[in-house]
Amino acid sequence: MINLLSKGRPDEFNYERNDCTVRAYSNAAHISYQDAHNELASLGRKVGKGFRFSILAELKGWKVVPRPHMTAETFVRSIALYGNWIVRIKGHVFAVVNGEIQDIYPAASLKCHVLQAWLVE
Repeated sequence: MINLLSKGRPDEFNYERNDCTVRAYSNAAHISYQDAHNELASLGRKVGKGFRFSILAELKGWKVVPRPHMTAETFVRSIALYGNWIVRIKGHVFAVVNGEIQDIYPAASLKCHVLQAWLVE
């Protein structure tokens, strides 16, 4: 069974929208939402707008798994059991920490196909 943890944004950021990259980065890197928010803003993310996560991943030099051709559920069970990952599916990214999906609606992403994933080091 995959552990699912619903993790959202802090109350002081309740005005934010389209911030899945901020939440995923915060959860996978074990940094505060504020620090993740500030870092992505410094790379060009606008408040309330999405962000192309590959910009940060390339800057950090994280290992990438391009198009693993599997659902998020299979990816977590077979590859992301250990370590901190950021997983991209169509229109969304989320964190996986030691096999636990950390997202606002974690179960909704399980059947989606993984487009890309990064091992956060």
